[in-house]
Amino acid sequence: MLGMAYPDPWEYDRGVRREPVRDLDLHRVVRMVGWHHCLKCRKPFWSGDVVRLRLCEPCKEDEDRFT
Repeated sequence: MLGMAYPDPWEYDRGVRREPVRDLDLHRVVRMVGWHHCLKCRKPFWSGDVVRLRLCEPCKEDEDRFT
């Protein structure tokens, strides 16, 4: 069992670069990581999944507080 291959975070690049997280056992890409801009406050944040994670942690906590 080999596990997952995660790229190291890189310096802020305005959200241009995306790198895959690979499952080394199944030989496939499971998600993409990179810099993203929060949809609520527009501040840049490191996203562990650029498709699903669209809010930074402070904004996400605010949203969770009201649900």
